[in-house]
Amino acid sequence: GTPGCYTSYYELEVDEVKMVPEGMGGLWVGFALQSCSEIAEHHSHEFDGWLVGGNAKAMICRAGTGGMGREYDESHLPGTFAPGVEGASVPNVKQAMELLRAALPPRAAGEMREFGSHWNSQTLRVGDRIGVLWRSNRDVGARLRVCVNGDIVLTQEFVEAPTAEAVGFFTPVVRLAGSGKAVKLLPGVSPPSKMLAD
Repeated sequence: GTPGCYTSYYELEVDEVKMVPEGMGGLWVGFALQSCSEIAEHHSHEFDGWLVGGNAKAMICRAGTGGMGREYDESHLPGTFAPGVEGASVPNVKQAMELLRAALPPRAAGEMREFGSHWNSQTLRVGDRIGVLWRSNRDVGARLRVCVNGDIVLTQEFVEAPTAEAVGFFTPVVRLAGSGKAVKLLPGVSPPSKMLAD
């Protein structure tokens, strides 16, 4: 990848859609900082993440720490940092955690904020193949790019996102909504070069 940037990519195929009134939108795609098990264990299934889709919207999700049934532990290493962490890399992970906490300070209550974007996923059809690329930048924010059947349909900048030095791994997120009823993740894929281009 590009020096100072971190990228994550996945693809899915639309298996089933349903008819909904115009303007309801469709599925959402994006990424989360927490692992699947951490999201499942959260009392409200909240996560820190970034999504696009629906009726031409983008969304920033923040997980709350209150009401979790246990005291919040600021030194807790997120599951997405854990893969491959060995003794020699622990100082690097601690430094990354400090950067992450500075970029996304813990908050007592969860929050979801939507704002306008320009990809309406209600137009997806059965068999459409969607590629989703996340790129954390070196200095500020991140970019989420979506392609449908090989054509780039959206490049969304998120200023409120951690930089490349502050993250471990990301978890793909698909939210079935509106016309989106069923999808399947496609294993072993790599991003096309045009998805990586600036």
